[in-house]
Amino acid sequence: MEIDSFQLLEEKKNPVAGSEPSLINGSQLLVTVQSQGIYLYDIHDQKCTKSWLLSPGTRFSSHTKSIGGHFYAIQENKYLCAWTMQDSKIEDLPRKNVGRLGDVFDLYLCLGSDTVVLLFENGKICVYNLDLEILHAYDQDDMDGKEILWAEVHRLSDNSILVVEVTKYGDYMHLEFLSIEENMGEYTSTFLSKHLISNISKDIVSCSFNFERQTFSVFWSDLILESFICRSADELLHSNDSIKTVNTRKLNLFVSDSSNVESVFLSTGQLVLVGRVGNNIVLTVWDTEHGILQGSHEMPYKNKKRNKKRSKKIISVTPNCERNLVIITLDTGIICCPIFCPIPTLASAIGKFSDTKQVLSNDTDTNPLLSKTNLDLKELLLSDGNSDTISDQNWEKMLNENDAEKNIIEKLTNRDVTPDLDQFMLIFNEYIDIMINEDKKKTSNTVNTKTTRWKNIADLVEKQRIISRKKWASKQHSERTSTFSHHFGSAIGNRCLEDMFWEPLRYLIRCKAISYQGLPTIIQKLIEHNNIELLIHALLNMTDIPENEIVSLISYFIQMDRNVVANVLFESYFDGTLTKRLSPEEAIDQVLSIIITAPNNQILMQRCLRSLSLKEVLVTITFLSNWLDNYSLTISKISQKNRLRIPSLIQVIEWCTYLIDSHLSQLILVDECHETIEKIQKSVNAHAEICEVLGGLVGCLGHYFQSETPRAEISEYQIEVYRI
Repeated sequence: MEIDSFQLLEEKKNPVAGSEPSLINGSQLLVTVQSQGIYLYDIHDQKCTKSWLLSPGTRFSSHTKSIGGHFYAIQENKYLCAWTMQDSKIEDLPRKNVGRLGDVFDLYLCLGSDTVVLLFENGKICVYNLDLEILHAYDQDDMDGKEILWAEVHRLSDNSILVVEVTKYGDYMHLEFLSIEENMGEYTSTFLSKHLISNISKDIVSCSFNFERQTFSVFWSDLILESFICRSADELLHSNDSIKTVNTRKLNLFVSDSSNVESVFLSTGQLVLVGRVGNNIVLTVWDTEHGILQGSHEMPYKNKKRNKKRSKKIISVTPNCERNLVIITLDTGIICCPIFCPIPTLASAIGKFSDTKQVLSNDTDTNPLLSKTNLDLKELLLSDGNSDTISDQNWEKMLNENDAEKNIIEKLTNRDVTPDLDQFMLIFNEYIDIMINEDKKKTSNTVNTKTTRWKNIADLVEKQRIISRKKWASKQHSERTSTFSHHFGSAIGNRCLEDMFWEPLRYLIRCKAISYQGLPTIIQKLIEHNNIELLIHALLNMTDIPENEIVSLISYFIQMDRNVVANVLFESYFDGTLTKRLSPEEAIDQVLSIIITAPNNQILMQRCLRSLSLKEVLVTITFLSNWLDNYSLTISKISQKNRLRIPSLIQVIEWCTYLIDSHLSQLILVDECHETIEKIQKSVNAHAEICEVLGGLVGCLGHYFQSETPRAEISEYQIEVYRI
């Protein structure tokens, strides 16, 4: 898991009240600074695009939130302020006095229903429209002696509003659900359910709720991270006490300052936990289903001399799912963390046990699973609801397969057992045969025959290209259906890289058994050995190549002799896609098409592209300009035949943006670039004209399909007349 960070804002004078990503434009961030102003930042350009200045002494109880061009905030805990982009000064605008209803707990916005929800500490809930006209008010019952500790508001698919609260009454803490529904302009509130989460006297430091996965996590004051889950959303909302604890972890992180920890769920289901450890801000990503640490990142954040009295308090942690960002708001500034988290799986969880144990305490009572010397994997699997599919026979089969893989890894990585490629391929092919077809036990003669076939492929590539392709075609099915563990791919791939065993390495890459995370040296090693074929296979099959390696591949292929690249593409087998020899220009076009279709993070890619030379930028942007022309003239010209990858129009436009933003001064000042930039401008104008024409069509189609007006039936006579 790749995690990076950069500082968007450092505030030296006044404390930051909070920040909020824009609900409409994911690249914008609203930052509220007490007694100073409210600023709209562009995260990618790292600059302020709009500001509303405040007079000294003006303080907000909540940070500014926005929806549909409207901005809202709570001032002095009793005034609800609203303004738009056109307003220049907030203090001159009328504000709504809501203090008479009680102290405001927090302000929430519901995208889609265009409503503003105010939750008060006394339990009252008020719903307003965007013009702050009251739509609904609700007073929760049984609030005497009850305290609201945390709350969130969600908009559901049926347009109802779901209010989620954590309340405390004595030593008892409950997770409660309340719905607000609208029908023909009339609003009704309904209490749904409540779930006991603790009956012990302790404080909540931070908590987060993920409705899509019915998961709730709490970080307690005694350093315990506890996660709850429910089997279904319907049971969660309509059945009391239906949640259960899935894991409990006592952390030895944040011991120095356990009172200031914030958490938030990502869209992929992971929990992000952020706290202070000494002078560092530590971000950890947790798989709450299995209680496993998936990744961590430390960010040094020291106070300046003039800022020593500031506490560096963590105000909030907010996800920006559209841009794969986590926004950390401190009272002294803003830190942005680009992060890509794959969906958690049991396999990835098992591979992270050793990393997880380093951040856990030695309390065996709270960590029974990870504190065991021998992990009871079957117990873990059964706890995930797989009891119906894992019988004793299947369990024994799984253990046998695991032992077989472990023995194979030991043999293939031991140079005393497999000193050369022949011995290596003998064992490797035997294991592949077992993986492909468990019922057929291959004899040693068959294995030797297969070893000869593997050895002869390299010769056939040079002497008999057509025969070689047929042999690879016959092996296609085996490569695509063979599955290997992450550990197997990393261990065997590392041995192949060190000893230059290219054939088995190609096989593992094509099976998608190799990942950059498991083998981080693969790209640079292949570049050192000028192995163009495997580099292309890696780009086609590996989805986690980082941005700096992608940029290094751009430099490598642009500097490489294009005739060599064309020969490699012609002589190698890529699923039979390339059926004829390519020209040198077509070859570099093929490679760049593969590169720009690789997954990437927009912020990191834009930064890494700054390392390209002017020549490399010019070649790449000329390539992108040609693709813009292809898309602006006619899509029928773009054929899948004899192409490995075709970049989409969106990918081409995004890469044009990356390059222009990262090399703007060079592209403007250097005469050689002007022609290409003008060509791009013409293509963009052509696309803009097309979009303008089609804009009306989208509205017409939307009206046609959503209109409830009954349409007259068309008779056969009318159809015949139309045809005539």
